[in-house]
Amino acid sequence: MNELTLEWVEAGQVRTQMITDQQPSKSPGTIRIGRDPVRCDLIVQHPTVSGLHVEIFFDSYHNGFYLRNLRDSNPPFVDRQRVTYSAAVLHQGSIIVLGQLEMKVKSIVSALAPTVVTPFHPVPPPQPAAFPQPIPPSQPVAHPIASQPSVPQPIAPQPLAPYAVAPQPVAPRLPVPPPVDLPYGLQCPKCHRVSSYEYLERGCAWCGTSLASAQSVLFVTER
Repeated sequence: MNELTLEWVEAGQVRTQMITDQQPSKSPGTIRIGRDPVRCDLIVQHPTVSGLHVEIFFDSYHNGFYLRNLRDSNPPFVDRQRVTYSAAVLHQGSIIVLGQLEMKVKSIVSALAPTVVTPFHPVPPPQPAAFPQPIPPSQPVAHPIASQPSVPQPIAPQPLAPYAVAPQPVAPRLPVPPPVDLPYGLQCPKCHRVSSYEYLERGCAWCGTSLASAQSVLFVTER
C-alpha cells in the first residue's frame, strides 16, 4: 500500500491526515479536499478554501502521488508553482497552498518492492583440453627408404623471359602553321565559287551574283 501523510494547522491546532491509494472515497481513485462535506473526503474549514478545491490521487504508472486542481478561479500552489490544468507531482516535504491555508506533505511511503541486486560472479573461461603426450619408442626403427641417402636431382634451366619493351610515347603532331601571305577571296552565295577581291563591286566572276554578302575564304588557284 502507498501512503501519503498531510500536515497543516487549523484553528490553532496541528492536524494530520493519511491518504492511501486503496482508501475508499466519494470519487473512486482520488481523495478530494475542500469545505463541502458532501463532495469532499478531507474537510477543511478555512474560509479561503473552496468548497471543492483539489484532489490527490496515486499514479501507479509513475509510482507517485499527484495533485489536480478542481477550482479554476482559485488555483492551488505546489512548491510555489501554480497548478492550473496539469497535475503536480508531490514529494516528501512539498508545500501545498489552498487559498491561504498551507499544507505540508509530511511523509510518503511507497509499496514498491526494492530491486534485489544479485551479485555478479564472472564465469571463468573454459580451460583448453589436455592432450596426452606421445610416448617415445624405446628403440627407434629405421625406415628402409629414409635410411638411404638422398641424391639431389639436377634442376633443368628455365628459359629466360624476353624483356618487355615499354612502348615509346608518340609525340603529338602539331598543326602546320599556314603561310603568312595566302590569298583570300569571296565565296559566291549562289554558285559557291571563289572570286578574288577585285570582283567585290563587279560581282561573281562565274555567275555575276553580287558579292556584297559573300564570305571571305581562302582562295586556292587550281594547278
